[in-house]
Amino acid sequence: MLIIPKRNFFNASEIIVRASAGASELIKCCVADSLEDACRKMKDKGISLIATAKTEEAKDITRIMIRAPLCIIYGGERRGISAGVLSLCDQTAKIKYPRNCHYSLPAVSAVSIISFEIGNKLSGNRPKKK
Repeated sequence: MLIIPKRNFFNASEIIVRASAGASELIKCCVADSLEDACRKMKDKGISLIATAKTEEAKDITRIMIRAPLCIIYGGERRGISAGVLSLCDQTAKIKYPRNCHYSLPAVSAVSIISFEIGNKLSGNRPKKK
């Protein structure tokens, strides 16, 4: 399920459907008046919250322990994730770069990488070390 803030881009739904090659029509979507309230409700139901952020406290996505059910919180490229939502999260994850760099991937790329890694962890499809 996708939870988005009331301030959303569904007024451009035709563009979203085309850009997602129709995949957006297959995703259950919910608009929340308050993302903080939505996060509190998920925590009350036992859902683990994982935020994504390039901070010192964040752990490498390949090294975090996850459990289902979970909600992954992705921030926007400019605004990121609010402090209120971050304070509710159980963990903060980041993509570890091979060297110290001062830039971040575009949001769409980061979401793809993190979602792939979490999907692998949940399904048990970990590459075997040689």
